[in-house]
Amino acid sequence: MKSPRYPKTLGLRVLSTVAKTWSDDSDSDDDDDNNNNNDNDNDTDFNFGSIFSPLTARNTTNTTRRLSMEEVVRDPVSSVPPHSSAYDPNLRRRLALAEIDKVPFGWYHVRAVTVAGIGFFTDSYDIFAINLITSLLGLVFWQGEPISGSNYGGNNGVLPQAVNTALKAATSGGAVIGSMGFGWLADKVGRRKMYGIELAIIVVATFAQALSAPSSSVTMTGLIIFWRVVMGIGIGGDYPLSAVITSEFAPTRWRGGMMAAVFSMQGTGQLAAAIVALITTVCFKDSFTNTTSSFSSCDVACQTAGDRAWRIIIGFGAVPACFALYWRLTIPETPRYTFDVAHDIEKAQADIKAYMNNKSEGSVNPILQERTKQGQGKNLMAPEASWPDAFFYFSQWKNFKVLFGTMASWFFFDLAF
Repeated sequence: MKSPRYPKTLGLRVLSTVAKTWSDDSDSDDDDDNNNNNDNDNDTDFNFGSIFSPLTARNTTNTTRRLSMEEVVRDPVSSVPPHSSAYDPNLRRRLALAEIDKVPFGWYHVRAVTVAGIGFFTDSYDIFAINLITSLLGLVFWQGEPISGSNYGGNNGVLPQAVNTALKAATSGGAVIGSMGFGWLADKVGRRKMYGIELAIIVVATFAQALSAPSSSVTMTGLIIFWRVVMGIGIGGDYPLSAVITSEFAPTRWRGGMMAAVFSMQGTGQLAAAIVALITTVCFKDSFTNTTSSFSSCDVACQTAGDRAWRIIIGFGAVPACFALYWRLTIPETPRYTFDVAHDIEKAQADIKAYMNNKSEGSVNPILQERTKQGQGKNLMAPEASWPDAFFYFSQWKNFKVLFGTMASWFFFDLAF
């Protein structure tokens, strides 16, 4: 008899092996019945090879009977005895993670790269757009002669150097806070719960900058610096979250390429900021061409055009983030977090299937989920990170030079721009 075929995905990879062994055993039983006319229907167990233990069940008369394949497929957890290796939670974890590594490159990988890449695009756009609007801010808010003791007045149309530096450094300061804060929260409460919140912070802070206006009690400098610090917190949170989610959903052979594609959006965002600034300037060129080369010659029409221009340039950075926000809020939890931190085996396997089918969350029987979590979750032996391990790894020069080279290049890149 030909062996039945079952889908070799996740935990059902085990069941397919069980099915084949069960079918082969049934064939041998049929041959014995025909040759020896001996009824062996009440056998207490049958061989599963060197991997699986006997698969039996007890009926109400306290005798053992062989489980049918339909019973195993219908309820694989309760039908397999705890001493069987098919019940081993660490085996199920390895099979589930291996499923991610063996799948071919598909739409679900493109989705992960696109969703994370749009975040990096927005981060880069918002960080570098400030370099393109400092001249416009000087034309609008620092026009005229300085007025002592007043929030109004100016610097002859030129942004003061101290203000210029503060505006550009504010985002980096917020990014330090955001990367540490969101990185810690992602390990504690989950990647999915945090993923999207940091992008929402960026969107709100970006629009808030574009709509800011000074008053007699709050200067424009204070308003923009405050909102750029808030925006920096969101940008800092996006760095670890996008990186870890992309890497944990990526197969091993595509992981490097997917990470490179996400980080390459930094340059794309910077280029987009320059293009938007150029287009905006061309749109208001009639108001700018009536002035001389001196910033102090900017009249009312010039100041109005400059005020509109810088708000458009800054506000445009939030537009692509709005499209990615929905997909970030609906992406499934990463299986490594669900396995290693939440110890929820059934949920992790369901989320892997949902991710491959472009669904927001996997469907799982809540009773089976809780029973498996309490019975098997505590037996998961996931590797835990520790400071001694990190120190030992990076104490080796071949590992530390990679870390140092990455940090240094990123540091000087931010410092220059």
